[in-house]
Amino acid sequence: MRGEAEFAVEPLGLPGEADEPDEQPASVRLLLERARAVSPGWGDAEADRTSVEATCVRLAGVPLALELAAARARLLYPASLLDRLDDAVEAGARDLPERQRTMRATLDWSYGLLSPDEQALLRLLSVFVGGFRLDDLESVAASLDGWSAEPLALLASLAEHSLVTADPGTGPSRRFRLLEPVGQYARDRLLEDGEEKAAHAAHLDHYLSLSEQAAPHYQDGEQVEWLARIDAEHPNLSAAAERGLAAGETTLVARLSWALWMYWWLRGHHAHGRRLAEAALAHELPDVVRPRAELAAATMSFAMDDIPASRHWWQQAREHAREGSDLIAQANSTAGVGLAALAVGDLAAARECFDRAAPLAERAGPPGEWTAGLNHVWTGTVALLSGDLDGAAAHIERGLDSANRRGDRLTMYVARFNLSQVELARGNHAEARHHLDAGMRLSLKTGDHANLAYFLDAMAVLEAAEGIHSRVPLLHGAAQGIREVVGARGYGFYRPDPEAGAAAESEARAHLGADRYDDALDVGRGLRPEEAVSLALGERAPVG
Repeated sequence: MRGEAEFAVEPLGLPGEADEPDEQPASVRLLLERARAVSPGWGDAEADRTSVEATCVRLAGVPLALELAAARARLLYPASLLDRLDDAVEAGARDLPERQRTMRATLDWSYGLLSPDEQALLRLLSVFVGGFRLDDLESVAASLDGWSAEPLALLASLAEHSLVTADPGTGPSRRFRLLEPVGQYARDRLLEDGEEKAAHAAHLDHYLSLSEQAAPHYQDGEQVEWLARIDAEHPNLSAAAERGLAAGETTLVARLSWALWMYWWLRGHHAHGRRLAEAALAHELPDVVRPRAELAAATMSFAMDDIPASRHWWQQAREHAREGSDLIAQANSTAGVGLAALAVGDLAAARECFDRAAPLAERAGPPGEWTAGLNHVWTGTVALLSGDLDGAAAHIERGLDSANRRGDRLTMYVARFNLSQVELARGNHAEARHHLDAGMRLSLKTGDHANLAYFLDAMAVLEAAEGIHSRVPLLHGAAQGIREVVGARGYGFYRPDPEAGAAAESEARAHLGADRYDDALDVGRGLRPEEAVSLALGERAPVG
């Protein structure tokens, strides 16, 4: 078992410690409340009082120990419960602090009262991190050799014994979890029984399958639903990846990094994703896997503003993809090299790469539509920066049309941002505002706050152009606050006019005064993303 400090819940008051002689101690109140929930009238008799109080003392007032004991009230009267607790606690290791020894003895006692199948399930539950859904548990259990029991019935029994808790919530599927002390105990049991390797492998296989099921939907109309699904499972996915690396399952971790790269991008887990992808790439990988893991490393590096690293990984992916028939890897890596060129202002090289990527994405068929749509937007960005506003709009609108057909919010708001830049350059403020408003709403739907920061900065430029100077520092501050939380800019292919941004700040500072401007900047930095969007929309329309 772990150290005593990990059982962080403070003990409750014990008999004899109450400030008032007639006041019922907190430990007694908890034990009676939980016991009577499963056995009405338990402990009501005056003769039971001594046993109830002694039970609280024997369990040192530890809340979880009291909960576990109370779960047995449906079978045992207070005196019988105390007798069994006495045997358990006395048998515990005597070289541990009392609180830790009490917890270990109580868990040993509860575990010993479970059936073999219930014990096996409790051990298996310890592999989950951050909770689990029943269908995930069933999938992991079914893949284990020799597993034949029905998880639902066993899970219900463990819940009755207070070893498993159900999370409150309104989602489509309920989540369950072990309290941390129970999870620690179950992990020790899993290791002692020699089941850890097989359980971890089954857990990794299941969550890899889930991540690969989710990946295509980040590019279609089910983005929001699948992002929410993976949000809940990200602790499990991270644990699966870390255990996979430790076990030498680098091919599986490489596949996981490809399946999760867009999730990591949208949720700002750039450093985490990059570390996992690069750790897998440090090992030999199958030819069909390596280019995609390199793409994951490249996009995470790009999101972290490490352009040289992203260029390196995209070039590696393009070289390795050319050796096979993976058109998606060929198209994405070629476009990626173009993004690295765009980020440093090499427009000719960027345009050449985008032109080469376009037919590759087309040849890939439906799976290549996402790359093809964004490739149109990026080609339009080159045209915008080259001064060809009409050509830029034509390319970007083709990308937006593709995104609208597929319900792809990410490509929608990338296109909207670039169209806002076209309209700002044309001096068409109403159209620019329309694109920015739409893009901010979409960013909130996907939870893509790194993207939202660009829209807020762009809206500040628009407000300054229309003479609404008081909103400029608030919007700039909100964008800064988001970037401080996210830790990176994220969208290195956006190329807003830096002179326009500097001019907006300078004009607003001159109009408001330095102190007032800086005060408003601080207020903006403290806004939540939803508040920043409401401010940017000027209450013209509801957010969402």
